[in-house]
Amino acid sequence: MRRAALVVLLALVVLLVGPASSAHAGRGKSRTVAVALGGIGTAVSSGLILTSALVSTVSGDVVNKPLFVAGFASSIVTPSLGQFYAGEYLTIGMGVRAASAALAGLAVLGLSETHRCNQDQECTNLTQAGVVVVGMAAIGYVGGAAYDLGATMDAVDKHNRSIGIFVGMARPADARAAQAPLFGVQGRW
Repeated sequence: MRRAALVVLLALVVLLVGPASSAHAGRGKSRTVAVALGGIGTAVSSGLILTSALVSTVSGDVVNKPLFVAGFASSIVTPSLGQFYAGEYLTIGMGVRAASAALAGLAVLGLSETHRCNQDQECTNLTQAGVVVVGMAAIGYVGGAAYDLGATMDAVDKHNRSIGIFVGMARPADARAAQAPLFGVQGRW
């Protein structure tokens, strides 16, 4: 009985002191901060892209090209900010977004046509092929961003598991094989 009480007491001390000392040392990462970084970054990039379509500085342009390029260039990185925070700098979603941004850029800048919309004015619009390619790129962009935002908490958990003290209890497969549960302590510094 004394041994079981000692094991439980040791487990409580390790559980209470381990995470506190790890977080106090500044090595533990917050899942909330990571998700906020990725979400806010994605919102800013998406806002730039949307604004580029709504605000055009040159009459007849489909988008405000500098704003469009800034939005897509930042969209390659910003959904991954939470993973950067967790220490992962290259992600699958980043590659998907880079390919999608290149595809959309080619469509917007290359698959547009100029036609006369009024007697005195010419307008530039996307061709049908341009609309299809931009749609495909948008699906890829959203998928890449969603993938990275979904993987953010796993990246933080992976980082947090790589430091600190971990305690585990295990039950033997055969209850008659052992009188007390198995107990283990593991640490990485």
